[in-house]
Amino acid sequence: MTKRFQTAIKNIYKRVKYMNSDTARLLKSCNLGCKYASSGMEHVLPFVKNVALKSYIEDINSKHICVGETCKELLHENGKTTSEPAALNMFASRIKRDFKLSFSPTAKTVASIMVDSCEMGIKDMCKALKNCPAADKESVDLVKTIIKTEQCFLEEMIEYY
Repeated sequence: MTKRFQTAIKNIYKRVKYMNSDTARLLKSCNLGCKYASSGMEHVLPFVKNVALKSYIEDINSKHICVGETCKELLHENGKTTSEPAALNMFASRIKRDFKLSFSPTAKTVASIMVDSCEMGIKDMCKALKNCPAADKESVDLVKTIIKTEQCFLEEMIEYY
């Protein structure tokens, strides 16, 4: 993860002052999405043999962790709670990834799994933005940052197809 990315996230964090209900919902969605994404990336890493691909996934994972932690801190500072991903969803995702990777533990399979995850993450975050129209600008910027990160990740994964 670059210093520039960390600095941008910290600057957004410093500007959040008041949290309305849309802001809280948006940050909760972002935090949850980052947890799902990180879990998926950490699960596929042991299967990745390509050094460049592994390094890239680790970098993107650290960005998701950074954004997720920022959301969590903002929520907690404003007396809001966070939630953990649903166990059944996590289990189902893990089984699907294990099934795919057991038959073909290749960079192409890892990229395919990551592309599916990116598409779902982008869709979910865009939906969250739409459903939280009164969220503050800083929180919207934070979510847009993770959407852009997912888009770049998606484009990079297509190279491994």
